[in-house]
Amino acid sequence: MSISPYLEKKILDTMLVDVYLSLHSADPGKSGASEIAGGSYARRPIIWDEVNGGLKTNHDNIEFMGMPSIRVSHIAIWEAPRGGNYLWGGALIDPKIVNAGDTFRIVSGSLRITLSEPQ
Repeated sequence: MSISPYLEKKILDTMLVDVYLSLHSADPGKSGASEIAGGSYARRPIIWDEVNGGLKTNHDNIEFMGMPSIRVSHIAIWEAPRGGNYLWGGALIDPKIVNAGDTFRIVSGSLRITLSEPQ
């Protein structure tokens, strides 16, 4: 069975309304573990572009200012700016070392989410 482009868009648009991005120092697993703490770190809201070809991307830069000194290796999506339900997580292509006080930035269009069918 395969999913229609209509349903793919509907699922992504419905799931990813009013969500927040978090940064992690290790794999968040299925619970959202290893979220970064310290400095001025706080989850950031995600503003999305429209689904295009089954792909949803962030519209604006997402900036985490006043970071603690840490290695960021994973990201996750949540329903709330604090606490809330963990939805989705994954590894960065290139983990980044962040110095205390730095800004960690995810450039517009580089956060990409798609649904894939099992093989």
